[in-house]
Amino acid sequence: MSAARFTFRLARVLALRERKADEAAAAFGASEAKVRQLQSAQEEVLANREAARDELVPRAGTAVRTGDMRAVQLLADQAEARAAWLRAAVAEAEAEAAARRQTLAERVRDRRVLERLRERLGDDWREDADRRARSAMDEVATRLAMATMTNRSK
Repeated sequence: MSAARFTFRLARVLALRERKADEAAAAFGASEAKVRQLQSAQEEVLANREAARDELVPRAGTAVRTGDMRAVQLLADQAEARAAWLRAAVAEAEAEAAARRQTLAERVRDRRVLERLRERLGDDWREDADRRARSAMDEVATRLAMATMTNRSK
C-alpha cells in the first residue's frame, strides 16, 4: 500500500501570489531607493544654495564686483529652482512608495490567506488520515481477536 500525500489544489494560485508579493516587494524597494536618492540630491542642492547665499553677503573690508555678485545670485537662483523641483519629485516619489507599500501589504495578505488555508487543509487531511489508519488498525485487531476466539472455541 503506497502512502498517500496531501496535495493542495490551489498550489498554483499560491505560487502566483508568492511571485506577485515578491514583485511588489522589489517594486517597493526600488521606490524607497528612489526616495532616498532624491532626498540626498535635495540635501546637496540645499547645501549648495546656502553656500551661494553665504557668498552673496560681502565680507567686511572686501571689495565686491557687481559681476561676481550677479554670478553668485544666478547660482543661488538655480539652486533654489532645483530645490523646488526636487521637493516636488520627493513628494511624488514618496506618494509612489506609499502606494507600492499598500500594494505589497495587500499581496502579502493574499499570500498569507492561502498559506493558512493550505495549513488548515493539510492539518485536516492528516487528522483524517490518522483516523483512517486507526480505524484500519482497529479492524485488523478486531479480526485477529475474532480469529483467536474462534480457534480457542474449536
